[in-house]
Amino acid sequence: MAAGILYSPAFLDHVADGYHPERPERLAAVLHGLEESGTWGAARKLDPRDARAEELERVHDRSYVERTLRALGSGRFGNLDSDTF
Repeated sequence: MAAGILYSPAFLDHVADGYHPERPERLAAVLHGLEESGTWGAARKLDPRDARAEELERVHDRSYVERTLRALGSGRFGNLDSDTF
């Protein structure tokens, strides 16, 4: 069975404030490692899509998902918590 990789070049545009582990350099290093190991070429590439609330609630509390959706719906973007901007 081949691995599946969910990827878009847009992921490299994600730049966090200050020093945060989610940054383009980290993703570039991961992609490089996948290419060097041959995993990238062997893996099935999957296009990203918006997650449904039910899917998000598998890993997040419902209240967190609802608060996030309200923030997105309001058009006001900012920090939801100290790690999510």
